Amino acid sequence: MVIAYVLVKVEPGKESGVAREVVKIGQVTEASWTYGFCDILFRVEAISIEELDRIVFSKMRKIRGVAGTETIIVSPIPIHTSRPAHRIGTKRRGAKRRG
Repeated sequence: MVIAYVLVKVEPGKESGVAREVVKIGQVTEASWTYGFCDILFRVEAISIEELDRIVFSKMRKIRGVAGTETIIVSPIPIHTSRPAHRIGTKRRGAKRRG
């Protein structure tokens, strides 16, 4: 399974219409309004990269009012197994106290 977040930039005044159409796509599992360089964030669960490609290029980008998209594909590697955890609030060993 491929999980991706698709950030959609929408033409002014067409946000609600675009959101209504995109959430009709079966693989879209979440939708949120955003502030910043895009207007709406969609979570997509696809069977493959090829399916994701079809969803973004053949469905989302063809919706009237969509001005552009950015797609972020989520890594299948869990964070807890790929990188050491950053410890907050631990003292350095061997540090001397001044005083």
